[in-house]
Order: sequence, then C-alpha cells, then structure tokens
Amino acid sequence: MAKMDQKEIEQFLKQPYIAHLTVLDESNNPFPVPIWFKYEDGNLWLISNIKSKKIQHIEKNPNVSLSIANNTRPYQYVIFNGFAEISDPADSNKIIQVCTKYDGEIEGKKFAQLLMESRHTIIINIKITKTNAWIDR
Repeated sequence: MAKMDQKEIEQFLKQPYIAHLTVLDESNNPFPVPIWFKYEDGNLWLISNIKSKKIQHIEKNPNVSLSIANNTRPYQYVIFNGFAEISDPADSNKIIQVCTKYDGEIEGKKFAQLLMESRHTIIINIKITKTNAWIDR
C-alpha cells in the first residue's frame, strides 16, 4: 500500500462509493452507518434524516470518522477524522449535489426534491482534522 496524493484522493472521492460514518453512541461505543457523501475543495458533507439515531449521537458527541473504500483492484481507501456540524435547515444545493452524485442528474434531482419536501433532511458538515488515504500499488 502507498499513500495517495491529493489529486488521487480527489479523483477517488468523486466516485459514488458508499461511505461509513462512525459516530459514538451514548456509551461511547462506535456506531457505524452507511451514508452518501460529497467532497469538494476540502469540504466534506453528508445528508441525513434529522430524526436518525446518528444525529442524536452527533448532537451529544461531534467526534466522527468517515471511511470510504472501493471493492476492486487497485484497492483504495480514504479515512477522515473530524468534527460533525449539523446544518438545519439544509442547503438545498448540497442535497441536490449529493443525490445527483449517486443517482445521476435526472433521478438524483427527483430524489433530492422528495427529501427537501419531507423537511427532515439536514446536512452534516465534517470539519476534517486528519486524513489517511492509501492505494494498493
């Protein structure tokens, strides 16, 4: 395994890989959940339902880790550590960007519209404190 440079990291993070956000539960045990994300210009954000358990945990302890990996060679992964900040009401542009990353332009916008109409979708901004990124070369 070799460390990825910033350009490789940014290319990797453009892919619609499912990330795993790990928060700490009420007993300080890791609580990992699969989640969609968007990374752009050093900013990392995710969308979530405000009523989800992970949001309750973040409100009590904002320390988080986000792990993203592919499942084909060359194997790659990026792990971010940081602090989660909840943005409510959510930025509709960010919701659309995340949804279109995973569902494509047409279906992503439709899904984003449903999420925005529900009024339960929020943005989780991750203030990155540490990044680890490796590729199997």
